[in-house]
Amino acid sequence: MRLHRVRLRNYRGVVDSTVEFATDGVTVVEGDNEVGKSCIPEALDLILCFKDSSKARDVRDVKPADRDEGPEVEIEVAAGHYRFVYRKRWLRSSETTLAITAPRPEQHTGDEAHARVGAMLDETLDSDLWKALRIEQGTELGLPRFDVPSLGEALDRAAANGAREPDDRPPSAGAESDPVAASGAPTASADGRGHRGAGRVEPPSAETAQARGDDLWERVRAERDRYWTTSGLPKKERKDSAESVAATAEEVAELERKLAAIEGDAEQVAKLVADEARLVADREDAERESGELADEWESTQRLRDEVDRAESVRRAAEERRDRVAGEWERRRELVEALSARAEELARLKAEAQKAAPELADAIALSEKAGAALEQARVALRSAEAASRRVNEDRDHHRRQIEVEQLRERHDRVVAAEGARTAAEERIEAARIDDELLARIEEADVAVVRAKAAAGSAAATLEATALADTTVQIGGHDVALTAGDTTSSVVSHEVELVVPDVVALRVRAGAGSRDLAKELDDAEEELARLCREGGVADSREARQQNDERRSAERDRQEAAKTISQDRRDLTVDDLRRKIEGLSGRIASYAGERPADPPLPANHDEARRAASRAEEVVAERRADLERCETAANEAAAARTEAELGEATLGGKIELSRSAAEDAERRLAAEREERPDTDLQAAVVVAQSEVEAAAESLAQAERALKEADPDSLEVRLANARAVAARAAADLQTNKDRRVELEASLKHRGEEGLHAGLGEAESRYRHLLREHESVEARAAAALLLYETFAARRQEAQQRYVAPFKEHIERFGRIVFGATFEIELDDELRLVGRTLDGVTLPVGQLSIGAREQLGVLSRLACAAIVSPDGGGAPVVVDDALGWSDPSRLARMGAAIAAAAPHCQVIVLTCTPGRYAHVGGAKVVPLPG
Repeated sequence: MRLHRVRLRNYRGVVDSTVEFATDGVTVVEGDNEVGKSCIPEALDLILCFKDSSKARDVRDVKPADRDEGPEVEIEVAAGHYRFVYRKRWLRSSETTLAITAPRPEQHTGDEAHARVGAMLDETLDSDLWKALRIEQGTELGLPRFDVPSLGEALDRAAANGAREPDDRPPSAGAESDPVAASGAPTASADGRGHRGAGRVEPPSAETAQARGDDLWERVRAERDRYWTTSGLPKKERKDSAESVAATAEEVAELERKLAAIEGDAEQVAKLVADEARLVADREDAERESGELADEWESTQRLRDEVDRAESVRRAAEERRDRVAGEWERRRELVEALSARAEELARLKAEAQKAAPELADAIALSEKAGAALEQARVALRSAEAASRRVNEDRDHHRRQIEVEQLRERHDRVVAAEGARTAAEERIEAARIDDELLARIEEADVAVVRAKAAAGSAAATLEATALADTTVQIGGHDVALTAGDTTSSVVSHEVELVVPDVVALRVRAGAGSRDLAKELDDAEEELARLCREGGVADSREARQQNDERRSAERDRQEAAKTISQDRRDLTVDDLRRKIEGLSGRIASYAGERPADPPLPANHDEARRAASRAEEVVAERRADLERCETAANEAAAARTEAELGEATLGGKIELSRSAAEDAERRLAAEREERPDTDLQAAVVVAQSEVEAAAESLAQAERALKEADPDSLEVRLANARAVAARAAADLQTNKDRRVELEASLKHRGEEGLHAGLGEAESRYRHLLREHESVEARAAAALLLYETFAARRQEAQQRYVAPFKEHIERFGRIVFGATFEIELDDELRLVGRTLDGVTLPVGQLSIGAREQLGVLSRLACAAIVSPDGGGAPVVVDDALGWSDPSRLARMGAAIAAAAPHCQVIVLTCTPGRYAHVGGAKVVPLPG
């Protein structure tokens, strides 16, 4: 199939766009994003798949959003021996038209046209190939499967051409290349009958041989499928047969095990009877040894009791010794404590005598510092009173200044309000504004222009007096003295009368009348505007407008003065503040004492206040120094008094403690003298030593008896006796059990059952082995045939692999090789001897391989107008500049054999495709 032209109208954002493609070679469609490039492959799918009556979402999605129009697509296509123009419109005024131009003209419309196009494409286009050769924008660029019918047929033809010998020998000479001949299947003649014998047979056509091979392959696979699953496992019938054989064999083995068990149990009963006498003797020996060891254990227990008694005596002696030694230690501590208390009391008394003069000095210093502190406080209060007075004087003068300033502001505000009122009255009275003045001046200019025009073109009556006289011009008396001249424009007719002498009439021509009419109109408009403004002429209008502007400026100045002087106060607020401050000034002047006198002005009062503040600061500094000295003296006095009190308390406590220690020592010595206590310590120590010797002797005797080993031997002997008794009982119980079992199993008829099971097992085994032999033969035939088919497939896959590698070496270099799987999907790439799975390659390399494999497929199936176009929508975005240049060369190399359509928003990306037709789309 070849795509010649696509036209889109009212399609998404496209109003009307037509793109024509090169029949063979590369067409690069360039344009910005959202101009309709990707709409081209989408539109092809819509026109081929959806009828014009469809309301599917895919159709509704392409309707333009900004206008109520139905999307329309028109294509011109060559497919096989057909060439046609096909157009569809959906949603609005739906329509389908088809015009076939080859091989003979046809016209169709509606569903008939849709069906006719479907029939032509079913006949000429491999739909799987059409899908495989497209790279859509926004989808993951995968490597497609190329096991499509059209490629398979093309590869079959290429393999047949490459495998044919020069002398075109019949298949019998090269049967190993034909899977049908190799299998030994009979060949068929042209009339369908088979031929056998040594005679020469004409070779069948490629299609017939392929059909025979496929039929034989299906029969081989069907035979294998009778016995094997698709995953290579035995089928259920074979599994059931194997399970039946195994179950029967297990049954035989179970019967044999039961018979063997009976024989074994009989032998075991005889052995149990023989073992019983030995077990009885073992039990008696173990019980005798256990009794002897128990007697020895009783002896060691008496030694252990003797050790415990000696240990108890030793602990009691140690407790008495510790108690007497502790009493002697406390007696010695009492003596030392009494001596220490006496020494501490003497030291404290000496410290008290030394601290008495220091306390007296601290008291005197504290009293002196207190007196100085009181004097400083009095001086500070006096300075602060004087400072308050001079500050009040300063504030009094400042209030006087504020009153004067407020009065000035009040007067300015009152004057400004009056001026503003007067200005507003002038503005209100004015009838001339800027707009009316402009109209009056414009009318005045029009009058001047009209007069100038009339004066230059209209008739003019001019009269000069030769003597003093009075004449009438236009009915008006005009007095003239000798030599005076008067003139008048004649707009219509003017009469000049010299009383009692002459009357002259002057009539103007038609042009003069028009100019005169314009002058009259201009003068009337000027007069009307002057009446509207209440002025006589433009000069007076300008004067009144200037006066209005002056009044507006006066109003603005007055408003500014009011705002500046009034600020956030009203006139009444200013007045009240003036009255309040005036009252305070009068009150302060009446209440202040005359001495000291009031400063003459604010500056003098401010300087007096500053001096008073300095005096206050000095007095406050003096007070702080005195407070610091008084605090330090008071702290020293308090510390000295606290030291004296603390020392007195310590002396009293030390004296009381010494007396208590002396009384306690005397009482204890009276109860038990020191000599008696020392003698008791010696006696207690000797008792401890004697008890320790007795304990050591008892422990040596116990150690010689080795009670630990004796305990282990006794426990073991008792366990051996218990085990011997248990073994004897187990022997008896087992013998009784076996005898009962032998009696019961002797009645089951196991020998007859075993013979029957063995016969059944041999029958099932023969049937199962026969089926397994047939299954193995079917599998062997299938695997052999599959291997030969694989070899043949590899031969016809070679042209496809060679095409991809030929284009790929242009991009990747001379060491480039690929690997294809059974579905003709590219799965591996080798470069410089290193083979990697396609999934491990970079995105750019996978993109490049995807484009190359599609080009190779198209180059094989598309010569002479066959196959389908390769459509690449904005691919190779991950390719570096060097690879892009090489990819351009590879695309150009494939172009002569197929049609390639590239859609891109990046023109430079495909600049290296030589001979490409470039179609720019408008933005």
